[in-house]
Amino acid sequence: KPMVGAYVELIRNTPFIVQLFFIFFGLPAAGVRLSAEWASVIAMVVNLGAYSAEIVRAGIVATPRGQIEAAWSLALTPMQTFTRVVLPPALQRVWPAWDILRNLLLAARWTVVLSLIAFVGGGLVGLALLVARTAPSRTLQQLVQAYVQLFQGTPLLMQLFLSYFGLALLGLETSAWTAAAVALTLYSSAFLTEIWHGCVKAIARGQWEAAQSLALNFREQLQYIILPQAARIAIPPTVGFLVQVVKGTALASVIGFIELTKAGTMITNATFRPFVVYSCVGLVYFALCYPISVYARSLESRLHVHSH
Repeated sequence: KPMVGAYVELIRNTPFIVQLFFIFFGLPAAGVRLSAEWASVIAMVVNLGAYSAEIVRAGIVATPRGQIEAAWSLALTPMQTFTRVVLPPALQRVWPAWDILRNLLLAARWTVVLSLIAFVGGGLVGLALLVARTAPSRTLQQLVQAYVQLFQGTPLLMQLFLSYFGLALLGLETSAWTAAAVALTLYSSAFLTEIWHGCVKAIARGQWEAAQSLALNFREQLQYIILPQAARIAIPPTVGFLVQVVKGTALASVIGFIELTKAGTMITNATFRPFVVYSCVGLVYFALCYPISVYARSLESRLHVHSH
């Protein structure tokens, strides 16, 4: 208790900018060096942690003594009493958005699953298209280029509508889940093909000629010489594109797929609290996308350093 109390009082009675400066400029003197991004995140977590602890403590103190005694009479342990009897109503009292955020986090599971399906499926399709686009056949190259231009030149929203409503007109009944997965997979494959094709084009022509001089066929040239070099260049933009896929899943809500955005709309209609709900929706999307963006920038920086 004294240590937690000291932590809360220290954070509450010092300016946030001083805490930020201490973490970013002061910790290096102790041998701990942090980037500006991580120093900012840690400072905000430490600062909000102190205020959140005090707010939750007020909710816990407001719990009637009779409820705690009733829990003890049922032979609950102190930990069970705290987690099952004291904490849930305390959180509801001090943070009405808790139930909203909890339900959004449950819906976010499907956003993550749909994103992974679209990214992995798009990667597999994109790799096959990349091989076709780099093949000596002019016809294959033109077909793949037309495919890429089709999906890059039309809105993802229209592709979702065609996947869900268009297939139904052809007699193919599809669920919102299947339609969203198919549309996002095709959308991802077109962009990943273009990203990877640019990385392959970045490989010096001499590498192809050297592979040919070793009597390697086209498949062996790609497998052993070109793709390993292109993969090193492609990793940062590929990881960065995952952010676009995650954000693109929000459009799946228009065909009835219940992911994060759709769940936010449903909760708003039930609670009439759009500001709180959509703030939480944005927070969850940020929590999903920001680490990916930071990781992509880190990979890009490392690639730049190694290339020099």
